[in-house]
Amino acid sequence: MSKQEIWTILELINSSENYLKPKGVSNARREIEEMLCSILKCSRLELYLKFEMPLTENELVIFRELIKRKAKREPLQYILGETDFFNVKIKVNPSVLIPRHETEILVEKVIKKAKQIQKTQLKILDVGTGSGCIAIALAKELKNAQVLGIDVSEKAIFTANENAKLNEVQNVRFILKNALETPQKTGIFDFIVSNPPYVTTDDCEKLMPEVRDFEPILALDGGEKGLDFYEGLTPVCKLLLLENGFLFYEVGFKQAKDVEKILEKNGFSEIQIFPDYNKIERIVCGKKVSSLFN
Repeated sequence: MSKQEIWTILELINSSENYLKPKGVSNARREIEEMLCSILKCSRLELYLKFEMPLTENELVIFRELIKRKAKREPLQYILGETDFFNVKIKVNPSVLIPRHETEILVEKVIKKAKQIQKTQLKILDVGTGSGCIAIALAKELKNAQVLGIDVSEKAIFTANENAKLNEVQNVRFILKNALETPQKTGIFDFIVSNPPYVTTDDCEKLMPEVRDFEPILALDGGEKGLDFYEGLTPVCKLLLLENGFLFYEVGFKQAKDVEKILEKNGFSEIQIFPDYNKIERIVCGKKVSSLFN
């Protein structure tokens, strides 16, 4: 951006869009508007009504810093420090994965199943909780549930606890724990839910810069076939689930059938697969049923 003493909102939007587009930033105009809304604490509709309003000197300094970060392809959510997920506000930073809209389907399916079984009190485990978005959304919607989120990242657990406070959710807690360790107690949870790392190791290098260069690799890399976590976690989940408990996974592109086989191999039944908004098979769930052979 060239130096100018006074910049109106519209001038800033147009100039910044011309600056960011050659750098490969997609949806540049929308992201610029979101940054301005954050600075001015207004909605996008209110922003459109203020197009001729100039920014103050301090607002302009802040805006320029945000644009510089965006030019390096940093995700907008990290720049703003927060995002929306399933009607809750979630703080995010480079120590946690940015919540995706597809993951809201995972939450929806768990809530629907939980309401169907009509149990007085539920215990739910969220494995690899990250920002805590899934656990907090479930806890907020299911008042009869006690939700536990676990993660191997201390920074993620700190962020999740901050988000629980932000959303004033009392029926959720977070602890530092490796989910792949053999549990000391078994038969605890009615539901186990997880959005695990499922990107193949090779594909991690091919991700967009916003993801590859900023989001935590620990939350992305699922091994050679992207299935390492499912294979390691599923038998542990079987031990942790109560009889007739449910396991819900989010899965990557074309992974649903492979994950279905992993669940079948571990004795889960009534397996269902649900698509996301783009008709991609995204959610796999199975039920733990007692059997003479498992």
